[in-house]
Amino acid sequence: MLVVIIGAVLLIVGSFAAGIVAMILRSQARERLQKERMLLLEKGLEVPRELYVLEAKPAREPQSVRMGLRLAGTFFSVVGIFPVMVIALDDGFPEALNGSIFLFFGMALLLCERLLAWAGFPLSPK
Repeated sequence: MLVVIIGAVLLIVGSFAAGIVAMILRSQARERLQKERMLLLEKGLEVPRELYVLEAKPAREPQSVRMGLRLAGTFFSVVGIFPVMVIALDDGFPEALNGSIFLFFGMALLLCERLLAWAGFPLSPK
């Protein structure tokens, strides 16, 4: 139980750390663009259009989203099945449900992929 608590705390702290690092990197990119614009204006040159705004990331293709969900769902389902089987063989089925979070998470990802397929998102480009 202690391992689960430590893992959950590390996951939460790591998520916040990753978000903070992403914000810092994006802020540094904006500062760099601003410095380049100011340098060009000080020299009396025209500022190119691409230096006015940060480029937004292009939207992901629906087939790559579906393939990512399918891959992650399969991975988590397989990773979740083995601990459940080992615990069920060792301690019985009721205790095995305690270790089934990866299995249920993988099944939820696979369900999301199936819902996207039902909604008409293609799996492969046409």
